[in-house]
Amino acid sequence: MICRCFGQSFDLAAIARRAAAAADAMVGLPDYDIYAAHMASTHPEGKLMTREDFFRERQATRYGAGRMRCC
Repeated sequence: MICRCFGQSFDLAAIARRAAAAADAMVGLPDYDIYAAHMASTHPEGKLMTREDFFRERQATRYGAGRMRCC
């Protein structure tokens, strides 16, 4: 698509993906694809968690699994 203001083309799908990723980051939703890419490039010998295990681990880290909180 061409922007009439600046005369440049841009990819609406890429903008939407970036906006969704930013919104997820703001509310604390972890990104499994980023985790998987990091593990493949940095720790290729390591075991990759499943999406479900990754999400559970991130939630436990965020909310402190096993701790009693008043709010």
